[in-house]
Amino acid sequence: MTDNKTITNANVPQVPVNLAQVQTQSAVDPRPATTQITAQDLSAPDFLHFKPANPNHSLRWVNRIAGNGTRYETMRASGCRNALPADIHKDTPVPAMYLKDGAIINHDIILVVFDRAAYEGRLKLNEQRATERLRPASAAMASGAKELTQALNEVEGTPGNKSKIGLFPATR
Repeated sequence: MTDNKTITNANVPQVPVNLAQVQTQSAVDPRPATTQITAQDLSAPDFLHFKPANPNHSLRWVNRIAGNGTRYETMRASGCRNALPADIHKDTPVPAMYLKDGAIINHDIILVVFDRAAYEGRLKLNEQRATERLRPASAAMASGAKELTQALNEVEGTPGNKSKIGLFPATR
């Protein structure tokens, strides 16, 4: 006696299938074989790179939540203001889903506007400071490499063995 509640090979209903018909249907393609295939972008539109309507402005996304909003408040204190849809170039319109409380917000970031000269000047200063911080270490490495070469020239050994000796950059 078989239990009707249990599915086994014996009680699975069989669906009749015309295999030839299934193969014919899947092989049919309405396009001719000579159709040219062109590359198409399937990714979502990039709404994070807006262009400013005024070329004297720079736009930047700022985290408005991190540090209980201190990063956002620091940026506002340094001269930026919240971007408005009028600040965005018409070629890169703002999707309605980003307009919240009179600002352009995407999750935890908010779009702000800076004076372009002031903003790019700050970026340039930041780059100069970073380069200056690297100079002492690179100067020390160059000096150490010169001293190591002189020391290795004074001792016996094959060039292959001497090439195994090198400098390791010191950490602060």
